[in-house]
Amino acid sequence: MNKSQIPNLKHGFTLVEVLVTGFLAVAVGAALVGLQYILTQNQLTVFSNYINVDEANFGITNLERELRSARSGDNGSYPLEIAGDWEIIFYSDIDYDGNA
Repeated sequence: MNKSQIPNLKHGFTLVEVLVTGFLAVAVGAALVGLQYILTQNQLTVFSNYINVDEANFGITNLERELRSARSGDNGSYPLEIAGDWEIIFYSDIDYDGNA
C-alpha cells in the first residue's frame, strides 16, 4: 500500500478554524445586540413623542372648548383680553353660572 491509498483518519477542526468561527460568531452577536439597542432606543423615542403629542392635543382641545365659550366680561370688556405670543387671556364662564 502506498501513501495515497491510506485513508486520512484525522477528522475535526484546527485551532485556527475554531478561533475564526468563534470570532465571527461573537462579531455577529455583538452586531445584533447593537442593532437591538438602537431599535429599542428608537421605539422609546417614538413612544415619548406620541405621549407628548397626545398631551398637546388634550390641552388644545380644552383651550378650544374654553375659547368657544368666551363671553364678555362682567365689567363689559371684550371676551378676548390679551392675545400675545406666549399668552391668551379671555373671559369665560368656567362654572356655568351665567357670569364671566
